[in-house]
Amino acid sequence: MAKGNTVVATVRAPDSASNLRSLQEQHGEALRVTTLDVDDLSSITAWTACLSASGIKAVDVRVGGGHRQPAAGTLTAAARRS
Repeated sequence: MAKGNTVVATVRAPDSASNLRSLQEQHGEALRVTTLDVDDLSSITAWTACLSASGIKAVDVRVGGGHRQPAAGTLTAAARRS
């Protein structure tokens, strides 16, 4: 975030993610807290639509389970593969 990047944090229940909400208050639009359940295709589809609507068209890096991975490509392509 310090280098001008946007970070999208995903959680199943954003309302209960108080630590992320505190970080979001500190960093403003540079940190977006969004709802995502990676085991639910409808959640993935809704998440990609939400990001696209907010102007984010691709994800460069995905961090899951503590592992940093290159993203799969555009948000639409990622939703189709899930």
